[in-house]
Amino acid sequence: HWTPETRVSVAKCVSPYYYDDSLLTGFRASHWMSGSCTQDYGSYTLAPVMGGERWRRGKLAQPLDHRREQARPDRYDLELEGLSVSLTAGTYAGLLRLEARRADTLFLLVRPNQRDGRPVLHWDAEAQQLVGRVPVQRIYQGWGEDAGFGGHFVVEADLAPVQQGAMADPEAYWLAWPLDSGQVLQLRTALSWTDTEGARNNLRAEIPDWDFGRRQEATAAAWETLLGRVQVQGGEPGAGRRLYTALYHSLLLPRTFSDADGRYPGFAGDTTIHRAEGFTYYTDFSLWDTYRTLHPLLTLLAPERTRDMMQSLVVMAEQGGWLPIFPAWNQYTGAMIGDHAQIVLSEAWRKGIRGWEVERVYPYLVQNATQSPATRAEYLDGKGRRALDSYLEYGYIPLEEPVKEAFHQMEQVSRTLEYAHDDYALGRLAEALGKEEDARHFLARAQNYRHVFDPETRFMRGRHQDGHWQTPFEPAAKEPPVFTEGTSWQYSWYVPQDVAGLIELMGGREAFIAKLDSFFAGGHYWHGNEPSHHIAFLYQAAGAPARTQARVREILAAEYGDGPGGLSGNDDCGQVSAWYVMAALGLYPRCPGDTDYYVGSPLFETVTLQLGAGRSFRIEAPGTGPDRFQIVAMQLNGQPRDRFLLDHAELLAGGLLVLELE
Repeated sequence: HWTPETRVSVAKCVSPYYYDDSLLTGFRASHWMSGSCTQDYGSYTLAPVMGGERWRRGKLAQPLDHRREQARPDRYDLELEGLSVSLTAGTYAGLLRLEARRADTLFLLVRPNQRDGRPVLHWDAEAQQLVGRVPVQRIYQGWGEDAGFGGHFVVEADLAPVQQGAMADPEAYWLAWPLDSGQVLQLRTALSWTDTEGARNNLRAEIPDWDFGRRQEATAAAWETLLGRVQVQGGEPGAGRRLYTALYHSLLLPRTFSDADGRYPGFAGDTTIHRAEGFTYYTDFSLWDTYRTLHPLLTLLAPERTRDMMQSLVVMAEQGGWLPIFPAWNQYTGAMIGDHAQIVLSEAWRKGIRGWEVERVYPYLVQNATQSPATRAEYLDGKGRRALDSYLEYGYIPLEEPVKEAFHQMEQVSRTLEYAHDDYALGRLAEALGKEEDARHFLARAQNYRHVFDPETRFMRGRHQDGHWQTPFEPAAKEPPVFTEGTSWQYSWYVPQDVAGLIELMGGREAFIAKLDSFFAGGHYWHGNEPSHHIAFLYQAAGAPARTQARVREILAAEYGDGPGGLSGNDDCGQVSAWYVMAALGLYPRCPGDTDYYVGSPLFETVTLQLGAGRSFRIEAPGTGPDRFQIVAMQLNGQPRDRFLLDHAELLAGGLLVLELE
């Protein structure tokens, strides 16, 4: 991923680019997990500077004028002092076009970005390439340890440099070319996680020549194919632009990690170079975020990617010995709570996505749900569910369990609720695979949410080992931290696997709807983080779809824009954007891990989903608008339908859903 860079730091939670910054520091070949509080890894920056005087004074940061900046999926353009810059890229490689606006010397600084360790840089005179390696360290579990791989890159120009040299502070390399006004210099570069030859092979595979236009056209065509799987007509001004922006953001991660020839470094510090045979190996799964909406969206619009992502999780489990919780940096991390690979694997299989080896990974799914690592070292390394032994003993995680060996400590109630959902997904997968005893066992465990529901207050609540409830208790309080990035008000709705049971516990349908009204009226909804994302759709589960339709319209209007700061929180690797896509299309996953979707009110009069093999599914909502969005009747393929649900198989079969609105 190319990005303009306004901050040199690769510290945690510091993005490469901030719109409000006024200076550009270069163009980074970035591996930032978009919109998340994490950090970049294995990246390097190319910083072109026009003019010897600026170079001699060390003024490498240059004024950034957004009026001279344009960004598209296939191309980025920026006017700098004396220099026009254009970038395009493929999956593994990038091409920069630099056009001089005056006669002067163009200097290029190539700077590896590393947190710890020393990069390696040298000029290969025979190949006429700058060759580098950026060390990668772990984050969260094993913080600072060598990750077992690095970012290997090459940079070459279509003109031989007339000057070059190494720099010690910062560790970098520079090259220089005298250019006439209007003269163009092009740079091409590629990265590999395996070795230098992998980077060179990636460059040959994607950018074999210096034809900028051809590379850009290929990239544009690839994005057009993906984005074109959703076609819309009608709707409010700007809605289509926001939709395709969100869809683009939804397709950036997880990240391709294998080279063009399929090679990749083994998972979890396995320094063996493996080869992905018949699939693309992915990493950077922000699963606590993305299992909710992004992965369901990918099962619908990019099943071929989903297949390869699932196979990637299979080989991670085999190479590391445990199914990962939050695999990033090609490592175990334990960054967030839950065990949501269970959900995405189960959902993919139950939706009919094949071509990955479910029976190979199934024992690891069961292992995660039933065993803790044999050694403390493995547990500290991020393997296995946190606090699983307590969960198995009590049916919930009691307050006496501090969960110290995790980035997020405590959060016992949220862990209990999310493990119950994970168990449900595993039970449904076992059912689909004909493993009836396992299915009964894990589906029974899916009811563990009941152990942290206090029938007196009708809220989810912390509980001690002896069964007593946490006191004092305030459902809007974030302390003590028994919930993850939220409160009891937000987490008391987290039972997607058994909403009917939750409605009963809360006193029935009318009481449930009234409590939802209080939740929204009290300002407890927080769209900028994931625990609230499903809550507006619960009205629909309680038989009040009109309320869902109204709330979703409010959220779409209030929480999304198409300018800088267009999201109300971190995008969290595409999850917040994926929510917009699905809600705007009028479909939302009822329960991640299951196969059906709530039918909602789309923002567009016509939505067409291109599903491959000549199949499409069309949704028509004539007259939809800000004051006309409540569904009063619907027909599926000409037949009246009163259930506000569609199964994945019904969508894949193709057809027409017509919504009558008022």
